[in-house]
Amino acid sequence: MKKHVLITGASSGIGRAIARRLYAEGYSVTLFARNRQALEKLAAELGPETLVAAGDVCDYDTIRSAVRESIQRFGALHALINNAGIGRFDPLQEGKIEHWHEMVDVNVKGVLNAFHAALPALTESR
Repeated sequence: MKKHVLITGASSGIGRAIARRLYAEGYSVTLFARNRQALEKLAAELGPETLVAAGDVCDYDTIRSAVRESIQRFGALHALINNAGIGRFDPLQEGKIEHWHEMVDVNVKGVLNAFHAALPALTESR
């Protein structure tokens, strides 16, 4: 069985680059991010051993469904690349509290959501 990895934040930047590299090395990949169109474009570029799972890591049910779907499709989950994240770089006095909350939601809660959803499968696959 091929090793399978789920990558959050796979629609651009580092996540996209990791997906390309792992796929080229023989992994099957689940591509997870909010931008379905970008994920589908990447999946078409990579090939048939990809699964597109569009959603937001802040929504626990969505990331949990993506983990379940990837296991159903590929038989196991061997790794999680918990890459989704956002940054706000406004000076503190100009920053909006809503932006800070969004950053904490994605960069902290999103990481915890993905890890918690994937942990049973990762433990099982060792």
